[in-house]
Parts: sequence; C-alpha cells; structure tokens
Amino acid sequence: MTDSRHLSMINGLPVVRAPAEIDGDTAEKFRAVLLRAAADGHATIVVDLTGTRFCDSGGLKALDAAHQRALDEGGELRLVLPASGTIVRILAITGLNRCIPCFTGLDQALAAPQTSHAAGPASLLQVTVGTGAAGPVIILAGEADQASHSQLAEVLDAQLSGQSTHLTIEISKLRSADSSFIRALAAAAVVLRHRGGNLILMHPQQPVRRLLTAMRADHILTIR
Repeated sequence: MTDSRHLSMINGLPVVRAPAEIDGDTAEKFRAVLLRAAADGHATIVVDLTGTRFCDSGGLKALDAAHQRALDEGGELRLVLPASGTIVRILAITGLNRCIPCFTGLDQALAAPQTSHAAGPASLLQVTVGTGAAGPVIILAGEADQASHSQLAEVLDAQLSGQSTHLTIEISKLRSADSSFIRALAAAAVVLRHRGGNLILMHPQQPVRRLLTAMRADHILTIR
C-alpha cells in the first residue's frame, strides 16, 4: 500500500483509498497512509472504503485514531461507504458509524460542510471488536452509562447471535461505568453460561471494579 497509489488530492482534500482487506498484513500500511495525509497539514481527510470487503480490529483502531487526530486539529475524518456489505456491518456493530461522518458517495464527502463535534453522550463510549484465541474480544474505552447503553447492547447482541460460548471484554481504558453497564454484562454472561461458556472481563480500573463488587457481578463474571 503506497502513498502514490492510495493517497491523492481531490478538490483540496486528501483522499485515502483503503485496500480491499485491512488485516494484519495491511493495517500498519493503512495507518501510515492516514498519518501521511495528516502530516501534510490537512485537518479533514476522506477515506474511501467502497472497495473494502473486510476490516479487522487493527484497521478499526487506525480509523478511530485518525478520527481523534482530525478532531484535535479542528477537522474531521469522512468515510465513504458502499451501500451494503461487511464493512458497513462492522462499522455499525462497533458504533464507529455514529461518531465518524459517513457518506454514500465520494462527491458527497468532498462537498459536505464540516459538522459540529460538540461532545455528546453517544460519543463517550468507544467500541472495538476483534478476535482472540478463545473467541470474540470487545475492547471498551471511555464511559459506559445509560446514554451509551443501546450502543453496548447492540454490540453484545451481535456477538451472542452467533454460536460463541466465550466472550472477552477488555476494559482497561474504560474510565467509568454505571449499573446499566453491569446489568448488560451480567445478562450476556448468563446466556454464555447456558451454552457452557463464560464472559471474561479484563483489567477493570478501580472505580469500575468497586461497582462490580458492590453489585456482586464478580459472582457472575470472570474478572482478570
């Protein structure tokens, strides 16, 4: 994935054309192209994902990092998506399509006025979904509360809709959580137990750990 092939300037904005598959072999190069686009001093970047069939957790992290970097510079990341397909479902499951502006055509993305990015409840929880040795891995960061409950519920439902028996949730970067978050995890854990599996909660920070203990969720969840 080279800059000359995947990074171009159109109407004054850098356009990054993502590869067909963003995986372990291409995610780092994809990240490098996004960094190259930002290094040229352009706060707003367009990423064309219309030809992308698959994106793993590394690619999602690259998009999220580019999104945060663009916001810090006073711009935004704009995604051009196909009408349907795996990449659309992945962004919906992780919630990235809610916090990153998405468009159905390149012309729309290039012509769109910059949107306001005042902090809102839906953007406080960041979710990344990947695959580990024992099954799906969900990485949560930010804040998990009533405002983000539906976002979390969608992600858990998507994982439980398959035949998974084990689910790992990494929350070392989760700053805070409320009772609705704990109840959602407990409900998922009960489903997995009925399948003969379990839900593993990794690296909770002290405030979240105290809430887990207070609600006796540590009797239902495996906490490591």
